[in-house]
Amino acid sequence: MPMMPEPHLHKPPVLAVLILAAVAAAAIVLTAGALRRNGQSGRNDDLEKLFFALRIEAGQQLVARPNLIGETGRRLTMQLVDPEHPDKTRLSLEILPEKSGAAYDIRFGLTMPSIGAEPQTAMLNLAHGEEKKFLLSGGRVPLTVTLLLMRVDSPEFDAWRELVRREQAAMAT
Repeated sequence: MPMMPEPHLHKPPVLAVLILAAVAAAAIVLTAGALRRNGQSGRNDDLEKLFFALRIEAGQQLVARPNLIGETGRRLTMQLVDPEHPDKTRLSLEILPEKSGAAYDIRFGLTMPSIGAEPQTAMLNLAHGEEKKFLLSGGRVPLTVTLLLMRVDSPEFDAWRELVRREQAAMAT
């Protein structure tokens, strides 16, 4: 039986490996720069955490008072279900905050199948610490929404959390 020659392992020249590594590094740097220019980031450095305190009323009845934390540029969704019928959604909420100078453009969407309200939307512009009350009148019952926005990384948010903590402690005693 003839002997097979031993396989010859070819090692690439060191210079070719260094050039390939440099090209790969340049591609990564250029891609990251292009993402930042387009308002995107490979990392989450540009995202701001935001706090939303809401009060939603149908007519004179309080429907929900959710407190939510989201981030700029990311859609925040919430669904409330009927505890007796978990397959039925009572309220569906969507918030998309975008940084706009010193303030925030907020795309707001709300659906309440329980009162037959069609999906309703609003566009708002709020500054940090600002509260707005607005009416959504597209359904059988008008919905009044009060929305407070604060940056999570702020003394105002810390003060709000302390106030809530004190109120809860007072209610517990």
